[in-house]
Amino acid sequence: MGFDHNEHYHELLIRGIPEGAKQALDVGCGTGAFARRLAGRGLVTSRSRR
Repeated sequence: MGFDHNEHYHELLIRGIPEGAKQALDVGCGTGAFARRLAGRGLVTSRSRR
């Protein structure tokens, strides 16, 4: 697979999660990969494809 603009920024976005955050909303989630990463960090994650 080639360069993925969305996945390219996942690490940067993960580092920006405030300490103590419990919830996240992933708008325009596409495949849901980032939402799954957020959930894997213990965040209650909602996602919307639109």
